[in-house]
Amino acid sequence: MTLDESVQEEKDVVEEKGSVKFVYDKTIASYVTGKQIDYHEGPRGGFSITDAAPGGPCDGCSC
Repeated sequence: MTLDESVQEEKDVVEEKGSVKFVYDKTIASYVTGKQIDYHEGPRGGFSITDAAPGGPCDGCSC
């Protein structure tokens, strides 16, 4: 994953939650729809993607 200043509207999806923008490729949209994305700081920090609905296929685990 890299940070890129350019957004290609034909290839990318842009979502804004509060003051944070998420940009991701349309090909992975089905994998992140309905998921909760969190960022954790620390030595093992980073992003985690979990199922937003309890009882779903991930049921709270990091995917």
